[in-house]
Amino acid sequence: GNTTVSSRQSKQVMLMDKRKVSYERVYRYVVDPDELESFDDGVIYPTALLKLENTERAGLGKAIPRGIVSVVEDGVLPGEDDVLDIPIGSPMEVEFAEAMDVRVQPRIIEEKAIERRAEDYARVTIEVLIANDKPTRTIVEIQQARGELEDFRVVKSSKRHSFKDGDPLWTFELPPGKRERLVYTIEAL
Repeated sequence: GNTTVSSRQSKQVMLMDKRKVSYERVYRYVVDPDELESFDDGVIYPTALLKLENTERAGLGKAIPRGIVSVVEDGVLPGEDDVLDIPIGSPMEVEFAEAMDVRVQPRIIEEKAIERRAEDYARVTIEVLIANDKPTRTIVEIQQARGELEDFRVVKSSKRHSFKDGDPLWTFELPPGKRERLVYTIEAL
């Protein structure tokens, strides 16, 4: 419907109300190298997010301007996220909550300085324990962020990784009650 906005007034307008949108729910934890030292074997709850495609087939298919996306699940609003412009055909991620029954525990197992090409590198081995206490199969992503590091690579890993925005990304599919352990070594300048 039409809406009128007078001078210096702002108004919230619902752009679209979409039901039956297909999505994949993922829990993601980003390992920030600037926070590695402050790991204290504590439990962290990863961020719950919805991954979807802005296509008609997936139930969307309209250019989505920057704004707030609300997620409503069984009549409850678990969260909202501010998203940037999403062109038709592009992937979209909506972060909406912190997981309660999916946990990660990151810690540094080993750290040493090595010299390579007259540069001092830090070689850090990180362990991330992942637990799914949900009654359903769950996808958990562990992403190693670059942070302030200028040169950085994974030199060893207990599982193959892909990349997201240039950062290494490990994806786990965990059945109910399953535990996983990821161990990887990075070298950073």
